[in-house]
Amino acid sequence: MQKCACTAGMFGGVGTNALTLPYIIKNGYTKDLPLKMLETIAMLKNEQVDIHLGNHTGNNNTLGKREKQLCEGGNPFIDRSGWTYFLDKLEQKVKSFISENGQLDAEYHALHDHRC
Repeated sequence: MQKCACTAGMFGGVGTNALTLPYIIKNGYTKDLPLKMLETIAMLKNEQVDIHLGNHTGNNNTLGKREKQLCEGGNPFIDRSGWTYFLDKLEQKVKSFISENGQLDAEYHALHDHRC
């Protein structure tokens, strides 16, 4: 078995549900929270990660990689593209929330700014 010095990385507690405008307002967070998440993602993209440790099996296809390992051998968990793939998908999701939040915020102000 070949050994390598690999770097493992995990982004625990991503919690994208906390980036929706209703959640932000209900819990007293600042509306720039999704933008701060994008900054964090950009920072993490600069990290070289060889083994992405997902905090849920779907984050890094844990079960699929294990099945591949059993059928083909080798170590599919060493995947230098997995980290950036996960972060790219997360970034898309956060940008979607930012867009939705902007629409909700505009609708809210349109309703409340026209009251007598």
